[in-house]
Amino acid sequence: MAEGLSHDWGGADPAPSAAFDKADGQSIRFEDVSVRYGSTTVLSDLNLSVAPGEIMALLGPSGSGKTTALRAVAGFVTPTRGRVFVGGRDVTHVAPHARNLGMVVQNYALFPHMTVAENVAFGLRARRADRALIATRVEESLSMVGMGPYAARIPRALSGGQQQRVAIARALAIRPSVLLLDEPLSALDAQIRRQMVEEIGRLHAELPDLTILYVTHDQHEALSLADRIAIMRDGRLAALDTARTLFRRPPNRFSAEFLGRANVLAGRVEAVSEDGSVAEMIVEGQRLRGANIHGLAQGASALVCIRPHQLTMTAGAGAEHVRGRIAHVDWQGASETLTIRFGAGTLLVTAVPSSAPHRIGEDLSVYYDPSDATILPAEPSDG
Repeated sequence: MAEGLSHDWGGADPAPSAAFDKADGQSIRFEDVSVRYGSTTVLSDLNLSVAPGEIMALLGPSGSGKTTALRAVAGFVTPTRGRVFVGGRDVTHVAPHARNLGMVVQNYALFPHMTVAENVAFGLRARRADRALIATRVEESLSMVGMGPYAARIPRALSGGQQQRVAIARALAIRPSVLLLDEPLSALDAQIRRQMVEEIGRLHAELPDLTILYVTHDQHEALSLADRIAIMRDGRLAALDTARTLFRRPPNRFSAEFLGRANVLAGRVEAVSEDGSVAEMIVEGQRLRGANIHGLAQGASALVCIRPHQLTMTAGAGAEHVRGRIAHVDWQGASETLTIRFGAGTLLVTAVPSSAPHRIGEDLSVYYDPSDATILPAEPSDG
């Protein structure tokens, strides 16, 4: 059997009739979950909760532990320590087929000799559903992902995006309480990926009670889809918050640089506002202010994070400015990214191209609103 097929339906269901009721959203909870393979720890003391009906993205580079965490929910990885709960039920040692979860993986995992309809029906047949219910569920699930007209085709007659739609329909046909998506779009080209992100968002709007745990290394997918994002690093949870908050107020350097492009500059806190909400740093001889979300004190080693799109060529009321020289221009049609050097520092600035093209070597002042910058504690590697 191809990898991934048993993720949705493998084995006999202990209570077939109950599995076909419409599933309400179920929570997911990791309680001190660690996974080790020999002497290697791949997931360390993970504590994380996903609310019913929420889309949570597990985001991180390869080897960060995100897929291991998802497989622990699915039942294909048993924690070395800790417990996994679905809907308040401890499923740590429950067989995968008894968890009522749907799972979609990046390689589609469709049976090549079966039609689209037969692939979608497979999980229901494994649960011994009656024919009328199977026919209804297959039709509903394929319609939901826009694949109804392709029911009689076999997988090799479909594009990659169409095959992934079928894989999603197959996972939904069993009416899972939780849908697990493991890098489901990574094998698709950029344009199809964007379309599929929109499709998954539309699907969740139609099924708002469905809880989705979405593993990806693609920040754009996470920002577009997720209610909250959990950023993983070296088997640990590095950051957790809403997509907007993590992007606007990253709590540390890793999350700032991994979730979107960021200018992160090191220095020392020179002054703090009376209420402590704003800190001022001196970086390469220039004053930079930002939101002091960590309550850093004067004299503390710190970082200032400013997103490239928050730097402009126009001074607003209360704006800070940075003077530098253009070192590189990356024109991308509707936008351009300027690399500005000031002393040993570098800033990336994303802007709409001007009628008079910017040139390398040109002196330039850029501006930002201090409320758009975030002051972060320095890390040991920042020297």
